[in-house]
Amino acid sequence: MRSPLLTAAGPSSEDRRLDDQLMAELATGSQRALETLVHRHRNRLIRLAARMTNDRAQAEDIAQEAFVKVVDHAAAYQGRGQFTSWLQTIARRLSLNVLRTRQRRPEVSLEAAADRPSCLDPERAIELKEVQLAMARLPERQRRALWLKAALGQSYREIAMTLECSESDVANAIFRGREALSLFLRD
Repeated sequence: MRSPLLTAAGPSSEDRRLDDQLMAELATGSQRALETLVHRHRNRLIRLAARMTNDRAQAEDIAQEAFVKVVDHAAAYQGRGQFTSWLQTIARRLSLNVLRTRQRRPEVSLEAAADRPSCLDPERAIELKEVQLAMARLPERQRRALWLKAALGQSYREIAMTLECSESDVANAIFRGREALSLFLRD
């Protein structure tokens, strides 16, 4: 039995080989390979999507859609990186699509609309807009690292896996991003 300390660092080389083998089998149409991949990774994808969307039911749909994309792209999968990183990237992008759709077409019940004030506090709205503009000025890696840390509460290890970089790169991106935001917001 492996130590929990070893598994916290990410998938072992055995896990990576198994995922790559299952993807090769999936490319030939193996239903068993798909079922094994779903069994191994579904709960992790649901947790990731649920953290991003704050909606468990939506997260389950996202996980299912992610596996549909895995099946669709199994033949093209070359295993250059970690399968788990690739799979999490698919789920993260699908979650971001859901969030974008919500922003464009927010779903509000009549009861919630009646209880909600008609607009944000003007000062708060201005502050929010200033932060959004400052975030947009950041380089992509800094912006993504800060967002994953602040909005999703991910650890440096989780961010490193998502961005496919080292934890020290994440720490550097977050530090530089915070410094830049501080300068932008002072202007």
